[in-house]
Amino acid sequence: MSLTKVSFSMIEDTPANVQDFGAVGDGTTNDAAAIQAAIDSFGVNAGTVYFPQGSYLVGTAIDLTDKRGIRLVGTGALLISNNPGTRILWAGGAGSGSMLKAHGAVSIEIEHILFQYTNAAYNGNLLSFEKNARPSDPTGIHIHHCSFTGSAGVTSAARLIALAYTLDFTIEYSFLNYAAVGIGCTDTSNNAITIGNGMWFDKNFTDCAVKPRGSNWSFGNFVAESTPGANPLTTFLKIDTECTGLSFTNGILLDGGTGGGTLIDFSTGIAKGIVFNGTTLSATSGGTAVKLSDTLNQNSGFAAHGCNISGIDKGFDLGSCVGVDISGNNLNASSSAWLATNQIDFSIKNNNTYGLFCGSTIAVDGFIYVTSTGTGGNENGRKLVSVTVKSASFNETGIFAFNGSAGTTSVVSASANFNVTLGNAGTINVGYDAGPAAWKVQNKKSESITVSVTTLGAM
Repeated sequence: MSLTKVSFSMIEDTPANVQDFGAVGDGTTNDAAAIQAAIDSFGVNAGTVYFPQGSYLVGTAIDLTDKRGIRLVGTGALLISNNPGTRILWAGGAGSGSMLKAHGAVSIEIEHILFQYTNAAYNGNLLSFEKNARPSDPTGIHIHHCSFTGSAGVTSAARLIALAYTLDFTIEYSFLNYAAVGIGCTDTSNNAITIGNGMWFDKNFTDCAVKPRGSNWSFGNFVAESTPGANPLTTFLKIDTECTGLSFTNGILLDGGTGGGTLIDFSTGIAKGIVFNGTTLSATSGGTAVKLSDTLNQNSGFAAHGCNISGIDKGFDLGSCVGVDISGNNLNASSSAWLATNQIDFSIKNNNTYGLFCGSTIAVDGFIYVTSTGTGGNENGRKLVSVTVKSASFNETGIFAFNGSAGTTSVVSASANFNVTLGNAGTINVGYDAGPAAWKVQNKKSESITVSVTTLGAM
């Protein structure tokens, strides 16, 4: 009586083991056909494709187009070559397309796999989640405990993960490094995107780590870190077209670069509904934590609560954002904790600003609000403040006393270029505006000025 070999995948309700379909996993054999056969073995049904420990070289794309309920499962996504785990290697060069495409796929899960490109000429999107021609949008994508990277020093890939018309996409507990963009979009309408717990973005992105388009992008419990060096700050996120509804919760952005740069840049696109909660933005020196557009109405609805900014030149560069709520933060910036080009519907209060809390350019007949009526916090209540004004013709500092809820202002030390009566012609006026119940600095000189305000202490 002879025995028949039974493969792992032949057992009912068990995963399809790629090695049962001929995959070798030695890093040199092209395993693309075997991997695809394992995926296709489920037909239109859901199923799990298992990758035992090994390095699986693929020369053509792993195709999940229109698949439903497919799981790709490895044994680990470790970056150290002599440690066990599952790697899928892509040797494609310029114009070779994607290692994995999931166009129109639904309910796809990928876990414990390292995806790596090795050709310095490769310029594509390593993993692609895009609308299929049917049309059908990729929906319900979940990636966790994976790594996406080039080889050391190779950053030629356009994107490690590309999205277009993607709905309900989640990535967590994963690592991204070495590309122009980590997670980016090739088209609009990417909605309900979660970049969640345990995400780690390293420094090696020539453009930025994340470039969103669409609506409702959520970032939570993530880390982006750059090694100390002489280069400008690495931009974590950049808007290139339009995104509505972005939230950052408990993130840590640490950058060792110097000499300028911006950690999060909203200035080059339309971004509305931006919320930071409990996020740390820190740099060795120089640069800007968050920058918004100077174009009116391009950015709107910005809020920051419980955040920490340190070691940086400028904190929140608010530009001409409409609707700002900044409260309960630690804002330690060497130049300006916050600054703005225009102030429309601003509320900035109860922050620990380590002295300097405003630096802004004010046109002729323009003004900025610098503090509100109240009884507590660095920006409220009775206090002494220093107002420094710079222009093409003068550079002076005046010291004033704000008498809390009484709404009065008195001069402690100031030249004739200052006045405590709003509307006074030919001077820089520091006074109380009863309408919004706030003090403001008003420019009634004949030239544009730059103003910074420093809290000297409570009265």
